[in-house]
Amino acid sequence: MVLKAIRTGAAVAAVVAASSLVQAEVLISDVGVDGTFISAKVGSTQGVAIPFGARDVRFRFESVRKAEAGAMRVRYKLEGFDNEWRDPIGEMVIRVRLSDAVGNLVGGSRIAFSGESPGWQGHPESAQLLSKTLTLTAPDAASSLELSFISNGGHENVGSMVIDNVRVRISANTGPSSLIEFDASTGEHMERPMGLPAKWRRDGDRPEIAQILWREKPAPHAALFLNDIFPEGAGTWVSKRTNVPIGRGDQITVEWDTAYSIGRGGKGTVQYENLAPGNYLFRVAEADVNGLLTGVERSVPVVVKAAFYQRLGFWVGLLGCTALGGAMLKWILVKRELSAKVAKAERQHLLEVERARIARDIHDDLGATLAQIAMLSELAKDEDATSSENNSLDEIFNRARSATRKLDEIVWAINPSNDNLEHLVSYLCEFTEDYLKLAKIRFRMEAPRAMPDAPLTSSQRHHLFLAAKEALHNIVKHAEATEVWLRFALIGNRLSVRIEDNGKGLPANVANDEHGSANMKTRMAQIGGSYERSSGSVQGTTVELSIPLAEVSL
Repeated sequence: MVLKAIRTGAAVAAVVAASSLVQAEVLISDVGVDGTFISAKVGSTQGVAIPFGARDVRFRFESVRKAEAGAMRVRYKLEGFDNEWRDPIGEMVIRVRLSDAVGNLVGGSRIAFSGESPGWQGHPESAQLLSKTLTLTAPDAASSLELSFISNGGHENVGSMVIDNVRVRISANTGPSSLIEFDASTGEHMERPMGLPAKWRRDGDRPEIAQILWREKPAPHAALFLNDIFPEGAGTWVSKRTNVPIGRGDQITVEWDTAYSIGRGGKGTVQYENLAPGNYLFRVAEADVNGLLTGVERSVPVVVKAAFYQRLGFWVGLLGCTALGGAMLKWILVKRELSAKVAKAERQHLLEVERARIARDIHDDLGATLAQIAMLSELAKDEDATSSENNSLDEIFNRARSATRKLDEIVWAINPSNDNLEHLVSYLCEFTEDYLKLAKIRFRMEAPRAMPDAPLTSSQRHHLFLAAKEALHNIVKHAEATEVWLRFALIGNRLSVRIEDNGKGLPANVANDEHGSANMKTRMAQIGGSYERSSGSVQGTTVELSIPLAEVSL
């Protein structure tokens, strides 16, 4: 029997509450732990202490049979582990022998039975029968068959076995199959236990063990019975040798119904491995041949000690330490998270301060310089000069104006104070109006009445603005439009910017170019946005740019 592992410890004090040995029919003699046995003490209630970690616990017991008491079995049970009474191993056997035409043995098989069949209640005449089979393949030259039910006759082996409805089924490789019945329904003196069935005979040094038993169901009928009440010797029911049509390779199946209770008396040892910590009670009881307890019993308490980590105090302490450790860990993590948030906020603040400084410096220094260039160019145009000089001055003026516009875009893009939706819409409208005014194209704008207070990153503003600027550049350069609509809309948690014109549409070489469309798609993808364009040859072009908003609050 195998149980949960527990290692060995020191010596064990074994105690048995029992009456004197002279009066006892069963006795627990020794208790062993990992190979070390100690005699049981009679009259004490202390029990057996098994140290934590013991791998192997064994109990030695015996039945002291009085001559006048007849056959007796012993049964055992470890309360707390075994659900039912158990028996020391004793066996009864069914054997099949196959012989050739002159009686020489050419094959066979056997099955041994021990313990107690399910549903056994100690009464053979009404015991619940189980169907059993034994299958073997016929060898060469087999021509006859013999069945034996044997009480085995081992030392102190006793018990009962009912055998009913015996039959042999032969499944032939060629030709029809056959069924041979070996019942005990007919014979001489079948009303007596020692009756003689027609198809069976007795054998063994104790043939009186083989008896006739009358079964009550399904209707009263005779069955074979092994009533082994002799601790020494064996009795056997043997079928009369029967010639059967067997061919090589035929399947021979022996079928029968049975019920049994088989055990032993005398001395025995039972082993339990790796008992789990807890309280047990090892019991040894006397039983009759049919397994019914007589009421004579001995027992010994068994306590398997728990490991320190399996005790309540350990877990209470561990729970407290775990709770304290968890609280400290949580405090450390919260503190670290707060420190990280503070450091991030400080870095963000320093970044915004630096961006503001760069924007201010660019605006104040480079902006002022470019503005001066533009002013000087205007003054130069008013002075007397040749036409070619005026053309050069116009070029200076245009370049300075373009540089000023680009500088304004850069300053707007990096200024952290513009990182919100309102500034984006405002600046894009202002830029579009100025840009289209120079191209003499009418500009119309449509936006929500209440603009949400949604934060944007500088990257979102920068890429969205440049994509919109690219779309406006295509309109001015290719569309020949007279009117442009700039429409802002909030769709769910996204901002949609639609740029529509009434021009002739983009030519194929522009609509499919790798500069405008590809750049706009790439820019919008970098900020998690989308780009869509619809264009025809006469109905104008619509470009829609969409970006997700982190938060929208009206």
